[in-house]
Amino acid sequence: MLFASASLALSAVPGSALTTTTTNITCSSTVKLQATIDAVVAGTVATINVSGTCNENIVVPQGKTIVIVGATATSKITPANVLLPAVNALGDVTLRKMVLNNATGAADTLVETNKGGMLTVISSDLSAPNVEAVVGVWGGTAKVTNSRVVGGYGSGLDVWGSSTLVVEGDPAFPAGPTGAFEAYVKSPGAGISCGQGASLRVQAKASGPTNGFMTVEQSRYGIGGNLCDFKIWNKTTSRLNLRIRNITDTGISFSQSRGTVENAVIIYGANGVWLNQSDVIFARTTINGNNIGLNAEQSRVMFDTVTLSNTSGDVQAGTGSSLHFVDWNGVSTLPKMLNWTNSFDCWNGGRIDIESSALSAPLGSKYDFLGCVFVH
Repeated sequence: MLFASASLALSAVPGSALTTTTTNITCSSTVKLQATIDAVVAGTVATINVSGTCNENIVVPQGKTIVIVGATATSKITPANVLLPAVNALGDVTLRKMVLNNATGAADTLVETNKGGMLTVISSDLSAPNVEAVVGVWGGTAKVTNSRVVGGYGSGLDVWGSSTLVVEGDPAFPAGPTGAFEAYVKSPGAGISCGQGASLRVQAKASGPTNGFMTVEQSRYGIGGNLCDFKIWNKTTSRLNLRIRNITDTGISFSQSRGTVENAVIIYGANGVWLNQSDVIFARTTINGNNIGLNAEQSRVMFDTVTLSNTSGDVQAGTGSSLHFVDWNGVSTLPKMLNWTNSFDCWNGGRIDIESSALSAPLGSKYDFLGCVFVH
């Protein structure tokens, strides 16, 4: 059946209750995206192709699966009430090739999911300078792929509680606003952050010979959090495809957390890495051009095939920390360590252990005066 304002396609999978619908709308003062969502029957997978600007605060209730697709490059959702989220995902929501922004309001979020909701953002452009977090995952799951997230005085993306957030550049999906298969994040606060009980995954992926990119830049903090677990993982062949760069404070900053950083680049920040009471493995990673490469307090850190070359110090084992260099995947390189006494430092019971085969050049006796650097 055809209607003047929408085309509707129905299909049912034999032997199941699954029904899919597709609707085309052009948002206006009389045509509302929320009304279209409200009309969807629970249990239906509804795709809504959107043209124009939807000046609304969208709420997708539990039990509904809604896919919102930008029919044009300027398909947009802006909140009518700028003190509330533009999209609140209580059900299962996908935003694909959409533009969302809140230019003036100080809402908690631009887009959020809670109460077990599921949010998927693909090839979309999200910006909101005055909200606390552009994307907030407060109790559910979210995946942000090949999208640009700019703003959030607290965080660009934030996840906490029993929630999971994945941020990725993946060539298996359409290119995003930067023109690449790239997840791009910039925030005056933390680019990406996680809180108590949350799980965070940040990754650049490859599909055949094509690489994805993951970029966090020009933020106060790059990626960090407290009491969460994380994996920052570049699955492509080049470290430069996952980059945390030009950070005004610290590139990676975690407290009471555990995780891995693999095949990434942390460059040109005030400080590369700061850890407190955390367990972290750095594998095949470059920490370069920062003031301090890594400063650990009461933490355990493993270095496997890393490159460090920083201005005021490469590796600092602070109070009660244990840092260990291994050669599981190859040797680590510290270009300044043979002629510069600040490559390694430690204090208040901090300790640095180095497997004899783990460095690209022998350490010799240069750091014997510290009494806390041991080559085995």
